[in-house]
Amino acid sequence: MAICNKCNGSGVDGECWACKGTGIDEGDSCEYCDGTGKNECRLCEGTGQQIPGQEYYLKAVRCRNEGGIREAANLYKQAITYGHSEAQEELDDLIKKHPTYFDQKPSPSGSSTPVKPVSTPPTSIPTPKPVPQVPSIRCDGIYTYKGKEISLYFRFYEDGTAIFTGMDLNDKIKSDWFVKGQKKRYSLLKNWEIREGKYKVSGKAISLDGKDFDADGEISNDGFLLKLITRDKYKIRREYSFINW
Repeated sequence: MAICNKCNGSGVDGECWACKGTGIDEGDSCEYCDGTGKNECRLCEGTGQQIPGQEYYLKAVRCRNEGGIREAANLYKQAITYGHSEAQEELDDLIKKHPTYFDQKPSPSGSSTPVKPVSTPPTSIPTPKPVPQVPSIRCDGIYTYKGKEISLYFRFYEDGTAIFTGMDLNDKIKSDWFVKGQKKRYSLLKNWEIREGKYKVSGKAISLDGKDFDADGEISNDGFLLKLITRDKYKIRREYSFINW
């Protein structure tokens, strides 16, 4: 397998956003980089080895989040041609959720016309050219943080709206009520409601402004990780993982 052309085989991509490359956070080893002071390269997922079709896959994810459905589909197909392991599943899901873009009508049961699998790629595959990665917050699911006693959730909308809630670990988040404009309290935790505010993204940086969730942080290149530090006196650091709905 070829060496990753973004990190040159190192598996890292710049200094850690939390500890600024020192590996030390508030006197202890930084929990976000395990004391290395480095960010994991998303193009090779830290392995240092090129992942076939990963450049096209990451760009497809970004296009999908920005509403470029057909362009995302074409990029997924390119990733599949190079043998990317997750691209076919993502393409199937894209077509199922947006059948009108592909002249497919949902069946009476609600499922879309099955997608014909892409043929097996040829033995000799040319090395793809690097595709620039631009961080983008994902709006097709939720970001979640699992603590020892509670779970925290963020959901983002393309109009700049962000919503937030906290729940007991035994509660289950549901897409039909965790939406903007919802005022009813659903969490079992006392004083936890769905909070609504705004967010802004500039490059990798993101800022959140809302009741109970004023924070600043960083988005990973593929949008699957969100690292935040609260603006209050406690400066709490948390890492949120993306879940697709």
